[in-house]
Amino acid sequence: MKKKLLLIFSGLFLLAACAGNGDEETMNRENEENRMEQTDSVSSSPMEIVGTNEYGRGAESDGQDTNRDEEPMKILTEQADSIIIYFSRSGNTENLVKMIHNETNADILELTLVNPYPEDYEETVERANEERETNNFPEISTDIPNLSPYNHIYLGYQTWAMTLSNPIIRFLDDYGDLLDGK
Repeated sequence: MKKKLLLIFSGLFLLAACAGNGDEETMNRENEENRMEQTDSVSSSPMEIVGTNEYGRGAESDGQDTNRDEEPMKILTEQADSIIIYFSRSGNTENLVKMIHNETNADILELTLVNPYPEDYEETVERANEERETNNFPEISTDIPNLSPYNHIYLGYQTWAMTLSNPIIRFLDDYGDLLDGK
């Protein structure tokens, strides 16, 4: 039952992300230079969002992992009743996470891997396919905080081969029992 609910909410997350709001020109078109680190209070200013001319619909991929060399995003506060846990290889999912954070002031935790995916897209696809075929999903290196204080947990992920991305599958395998009742 919990997996069905999780898949339903995850699907709703993806649908909301694809809907767009028509205000694309008003979005900030610059990359975030300084990523937010752990903080004791919720920021009152909205996070910068990369315009769709750089990521998303119509973007041409150079096949490189554009999120690889940045520090993982982590905002953990005592005030938030929601948290967004996500994995983003290219930065597209991270952009959606920022939009949700700006609306909800939810805490944010980016999942990182012990062995990151290759920068090259084709090599990543090859590795991801092998992981799925063998059910040997990548080990997560992120320290997962106590999730019991959160009333809502949002999962942000890409769709890989018409299913959840492998890091999210691993997260659910390892920590899915912590999501009961959320």
